[in-house]
Amino acid sequence: MPLDKVFDLVCSIYPKIKKLLFRAWYQYVSKLDKEGNIIFMNYGYANSGKIKLKNKDEINRYCIQLYHHVAKRCRH
Repeated sequence: MPLDKVFDLVCSIYPKIKKLLFRAWYQYVSKLDKEGNIIFMNYGYANSGKIKLKNKDEINRYCIQLYHHVAKRCRH
C-alpha cells in the first residue's frame, strides 16, 4: 500500500492524529533545512489565471499563487 494511502487510512481511523503528524512533518522538514533554502511549506494553489512572476520565483509558483489567492480576497 502506498504511503499516502496509509496516511489517509490512519487519519480516517484516528482524526486527531492528522494534526500531530503534520506538525511533526513540518518540524522535521524545518530541521533538515539548516541553510534556510525552503521558502514555502504549503501545497500551493493552481488556478486558470496565472500571476506574473520573475523567472527566479517560478520554482515557487504554486505556493506564491496560494498566498495571492488568499490575500486578494482580504478586505482592509
